[in-house]
Amino acid sequence: MYSLGSSSWQYRFSTVHELKVKDGVKGGSFRTQLSQSIIGLRASLITLKKTFITFSLFISCITFAQSNLPYCSSRPFYNCYGGKKYDNGKYLGEWLNNLRHGQGTFVFSNGSKYVGQWLNDQYDGQGTFTFANGDTYVGQFKHAKLDGQGTYLFANGNTYVGQWQDGNKNGQGEFSFTGGAKYEGQFRADNYNGQGIFTFANGDKYVGEFKDDNYDGYGTLYYADGTIYQQGNWRNGNFVKEQNPSTVISAEVPQLPAITSIPKPPAITSNPQEIKRQKCISLGLAPGSKDFQQCMN
Repeated sequence: MYSLGSSSWQYRFSTVHELKVKDGVKGGSFRTQLSQSIIGLRASLITLKKTFITFSLFISCITFAQSNLPYCSSRPFYNCYGGKKYDNGKYLGEWLNNLRHGQGTFVFSNGSKYVGQWLNDQYDGQGTFTFANGDTYVGQFKHAKLDGQGTYLFANGNTYVGQWQDGNKNGQGEFSFTGGAKYEGQFRADNYNGQGIFTFANGDKYVGEFKDDNYDGYGTLYYADGTIYQQGNWRNGNFVKEQNPSTVISAEVPQLPAITSIPKPPAITSNPQEIKRQKCISLGLAPGSKDFQQCMN
């Protein structure tokens, strides 16, 4: 599985920090190294996209694959394939020790749907989640949350391809807006945070550091024709004079569009009693024994 290394990312942008431009005129060395940085970044993100296409094909295959497990003929379900209705939907798939485990599909009563891997009664592993509002996520899950590599397709046409952690965009990724704008770079806690490139729909571009969805740190803002508009230090989306960091230039700076919010996957109905039962069995207690009954109480 492909992963962008933070060290290589920092190296690509180090050239931007070290180069200087006098009177708004770009030197050949600056343009060459900047181009190499952008080309390297885009090549990495293209590799990420190819990886997620593979994920999608994988999920499509497992969705329609026939399980090799025997049909669940009676309850409780142990190492078999079958269905069960819940208060908030219905499940059809594989079971282990009366827990959803393996490949399975859960259709929620609100219209949402999950197809993919399960682990101990939770979606965990590779899967596809289709939300009731039309959004779709294809990628990795952990403890019923978006976690790992994944692609999120918004109903309004926006797209995020990249890394996730605990249900939030976190790590390297690319967010594309339907209007043509695009951010390529680092995310943290669902926001632009770290090194990145934001390209506006009109071709203007900011290359540098971000913090909480704002230009913040060292960066360069370019016009569409490549001419430098501002280069230096930024704070909360505003350009700051280097010779006097407390002074903020009031020139108009293009504002970054807000990232589309992401709904959280609805909770799946679990079976606390069965989970407790499996815990007692894992302790080596035999069902029906006195110690087992005490464990269950």
